[in-house]
Amino acid sequence: MMDELSGFLYPPTISLLLVIFFCLTIFYVLPWLSEQISFIGVYHNYKTNNEKQRKKKILKVYFLVSVPLMSSYILILNSLQITLDAFIAFTIVATTMGTLLVIRIHGNPSKDQVSFKKLFPPGKRHEIVEQHRERILSFIFSLIAAQVIIALLSFCYGAYLNVQYEIELNTTLLLFFAVIYIGGLYLICWYGEKYLKENPPENKIDYIE
Repeated sequence: MMDELSGFLYPPTISLLLVIFFCLTIFYVLPWLSEQISFIGVYHNYKTNNEKQRKKKILKVYFLVSVPLMSSYILILNSLQITLDAFIAFTIVATTMGTLLVIRIHGNPSKDQVSFKKLFPPGKRHEIVEQHRERILSFIFSLIAAQVIIALLSFCYGAYLNVQYEIELNTTLLLFFAVIYIGGLYLICWYGEKYLKENPPENKIDYIE
């Protein structure tokens, strides 16, 4: 029975299943990622001016975006047969946190960040800043989307070749990863909101609760 099932699944059926898995993941994950990145790239004017509420929501979105981002890093590294050690774990977390912070700060440019707007008439400057913000977010989303697609392709190709993905993690490494990950999330949340408070974004959006 198992031999018949194995013969049924290899290779045309398993190829079809992998294609379906890839397409469904892209279909649902990329629009969801785009929505989350857009949320990070928007600085709201809260009616109650509740900084605690703002940080809590941003921290949640940071977590949601960081999970697929770090997972794609790990999948790509595994496909290249690179062992996950403390240095690699630190690099993955640092790169992920840096990406999220870039989205938050450069997705909400202050007056000093968009100096070329002075080349345009006053009535056009708001639109120019908005175009600049959208370009930044689109560029970063394209990089993240490409990374996720490459990770999925490497995973599907490895599954097709029956490659075993092995991640050797010890307790010390897991603890180290958890500490720098959680600490990194809180650090970029604190610094990002502090920076935006001291350098108010050019285009704020009213938030309706």
